[in-house]
Order: sequence, then C-alpha cells, then structure tokens
Amino acid sequence: TTDRVVYAPGQTVFADARVSNSMNRSVQVWFRSGCQVRLLVRDPAGRVWNDGYPEGLTCTAAETNWTLHVGDVRSFHYEWNEDTDNGSAVPIPGIYVLRFELNTVCCHDDPPISFIPFAEALVFIQAASAPSLGGGGRATMGTQGPSVPDEEPSASPGAGASSRFADLAFL
Repeated sequence: TTDRVVYAPGQTVFADARVSNSMNRSVQVWFRSGCQVRLLVRDPAGRVWNDGYPEGLTCTAAETNWTLHVGDVRSFHYEWNEDTDNGSAVPIPGIYVLRFELNTVCCHDDPPISFIPFAEALVFIQAASAPSLGGGGRATMGTQGPSVPDEEPSASPGAGASSRFADLAFL
C-alpha cells in the first residue's frame, strides 16, 4: 500500500509490502542474486523512471533463498522521493506505477506452487501550481492489479506506513 494516492511535487511516497506464506507447508523461494526485492517506478506507458536499486549497489551473482514457514511474513518499507535513477525529479504532473518485485526464480518445491512475484499501486503527482485534490485514501498493491479503496486519509499522511500491507502470498 501507499500512504496516499495524490502527492505534491517533492513529497515523499511511503510504500509498504509484505510477502507471506498462507499455505499449509513451508516454501523455499530462490532469487537470481543478492538483490532480492525492489520498488520499481514506471509510468503507465512502461517507461522505467527508477529501477529500484540504489546508486552504487552491487548485487552478488550467487543465487540466494528464503524459507517461509507456515504463517511467516516478510515486510518491506520503501520511501520514494519522486526521483529518477539519476536523482532528478520525475516529470509532473504524472501518474506513476510503483511495482514491488521479488527478483525470484521462484520455487524448488514439490509439488510446484504458483506465484506472481509482484504487486503494483498507482500514484499521481500534481503539477506545482495545481489545487489540492485532497490526496485521500490509500493505494493498494495487489497481484490482480492496482485498486484504490474508498477510505479516509491517514490521520498523519506521510508520518508513517499504512497499517495494511500489500500482500504477495503463497496460497
């Protein structure tokens, strides 16, 4: 989830996601490298503005893994400052897709499991002189696509993460 849907230019976007195992058995998840998760930012046309890897980050080439036991949850918190990979501001006004991804080769399980390794949320960044659109609600990431529930804004927008999380679940 994100803490709101509409942002002013330069306002930090807070996003939370979690990966959980709601199956009745443990799951081993394999990753292509030491860079296991990221928050990719793109526009609706598919242009990537921020690849989700901090500048200077070096990923190991070795496969890594997690074991998620029944009921286990891994939580992730991200802050995006409306910037591109090179540190400049993204074009405004604009709609952006925040995509939480697992860099996975998936699972070495028997029987095999089915899993979609991403979730997305839409955010809108207003023009510098635009009147406020309120920014109410929270954007929810889901493997079935983004949705925006009808909900009151957080009591303190930007002060922290939503109590709800985007789920990437092993079902």
